[in-house]
Amino acid sequence: MARVRTIALASVLLLLAGVAFGQNFRIPASVWSSGGRPGASTTFRLNGTAGQPVQGTGLSTGYKGYWGFWYQMGELGNVGVTAILSPTAGATIDTGASVTPQVKFRNYSTTRKANFTGRVKLFNPEGSEVYDEAIGVSQLLPRWDTTLTFPAYGVGTDTGVWTLRAFAQMPGDTHPQNDTLSITFNVKARPPWPLGWSEAQPIPGIVKDGGWLAMHTGNGLIYAACGNKSGGFYSYNVLESTWTTLTAIPNGTEAKPPYKGAVGVTNNDRYVYATKGNNTMGFWRYHIDSLTWTQMPDVPYGPSGKKVKGGTDMVFVQEGDTGWVYLLKGVKTDFFRFNTVTGRWDTTLPPAPAGMKDKWDKGSWLVYDGGNTIYAHKAKYHELWAFDVATHTWGSSPLPGMPLVGMMGKSKKSKDGGSAAFDAGAIWALKGGNTQEFWKYTVATGTWTELETIPSYGSTLKKKRVKAGGDICAWGGGVFFALKGNKTLEFWQYTSGAALSSRILPGETGEQAGRTQAEPGLLVAPNPAVDAVTVQFQLPAAGLTVSLYDVTGRCVVSKRCLSGAGLSGVRLGLGGIAPGVYLLKLEGTGVVVTDKLIVTRGATGER
Repeated sequence: MARVRTIALASVLLLLAGVAFGQNFRIPASVWSSGGRPGASTTFRLNGTAGQPVQGTGLSTGYKGYWGFWYQMGELGNVGVTAILSPTAGATIDTGASVTPQVKFRNYSTTRKANFTGRVKLFNPEGSEVYDEAIGVSQLLPRWDTTLTFPAYGVGTDTGVWTLRAFAQMPGDTHPQNDTLSITFNVKARPPWPLGWSEAQPIPGIVKDGGWLAMHTGNGLIYAACGNKSGGFYSYNVLESTWTTLTAIPNGTEAKPPYKGAVGVTNNDRYVYATKGNNTMGFWRYHIDSLTWTQMPDVPYGPSGKKVKGGTDMVFVQEGDTGWVYLLKGVKTDFFRFNTVTGRWDTTLPPAPAGMKDKWDKGSWLVYDGGNTIYAHKAKYHELWAFDVATHTWGSSPLPGMPLVGMMGKSKKSKDGGSAAFDAGAIWALKGGNTQEFWKYTVATGTWTELETIPSYGSTLKKKRVKAGGDICAWGGGVFFALKGNKTLEFWQYTSGAALSSRILPGETGEQAGRTQAEPGLLVAPNPAVDAVTVQFQLPAAGLTVSLYDVTGRCVVSKRCLSGAGLSGVRLGLGGIAPGVYLLKLEGTGVVVTDKLIVTRGATGER
């Protein structure tokens, strides 16, 4: 035994001497293929026993000692979490809503592909872990990013501060300090909004040509610009019903404020993108965190050679790891997209269809369905076209356009103020052109349905309909917000029946929240009313009548509802009815529900 130890010790000393004097040793092919080379630094040491191929890690990170030499391993892996895109930090989310975590990861290696797992956990206000989802990623290229979208999670009625924590999990990651990122967001019960149209808090600045709205689904805020040759820019907190004045849109190198053709869109992360319009090519980006505007590369002139005027609209589309702002330039058929990663315009897209005439005038709009289709509606000509995001092709023929004739029986074209939003499988659109018309296009059936008109009279006490500067955005869950434009401050909210049926009210238990309202009830909008009123209600049975009685008890208008049990509604025309206070009564077998309706002035509309 003593002799064996002596031989081993001698071998070690001999090898150490060989290394010290630069003697070469045979290195296995597997070592060379992974970047191995003889060690030459005195900062490394041998360890282990004689005859063992791998002797362990050297003193410096990334080196391994073999018997008689050291070699530097190939570049080690490093994957990290770079951003939590949704929900955004500090966002306020309604009770009953769902959050869909979206997280960006990066392979920081310059030579190695990465195999890792992205993981997200949610913690409720009590600190309990309520959600744990993981997605595997294979062969992510060096220096590349990837964005993972995790399954949605319903927050229920648990109000307070929630925490989302994201993880990048990879064995042997050399920089674990960037493997985790956390944000907090708030869950708060929204007010019990009435059905139909109701006026919200007026925007601080007068809105006219170039006014726009942009919904940010990450933080729950609505961003708004007044246009009207001003830089007025604001955000609206829906759950707080408050406006915040933000940094005004600069005049920039255009030396002009926003006007006709000014539109905006968010990327639901850190930025809002906006055209300046006003016969300029100005394109700008607002940083939500730093509250600053940055001038971006100008909108291209394109085939038309025209500057940005009326008829312009934009939508944001996330395609893989790249965000794109799609732009309908208006005036003619120019259709471009802006790469938000490279900061460059792509002008290779096919132009918007010419249709009956190659003119996309004021009131033309775009909406994106969140999947694979962008819809474009041509004002005045009422053509609805579909653009396939995956193939970059337009449909060969138009879909049914918004009807010209509405419930008032008059033929009206969509013009300035025409705008739309996409929600719940449908397009919800204001006709504009100094009308009150509000329409819904159901994609599955390809049909248009006229909804309750936006009221002519609001807090301004002047007859104002949707015109230049009008816009609409979807807050989600069947709730929408709209600017009338038309040189007013008026800001309106529309709550659809879908929002009522899925509503979770403050204080409801999980069992209560899981069912729809069983008892009869009715919601009246608008109230006060002028030309017409929409009465929506939750029915326990079919066959009820809605009637309006004056102060003498005389029935002045009545309508039978033949719908089955559940959410339903009727519209009552108020033509020829004198101003005053009326009793609205819902009557049926075993059911009597009443409410007060105020008619503000002599109505001359439908009956």
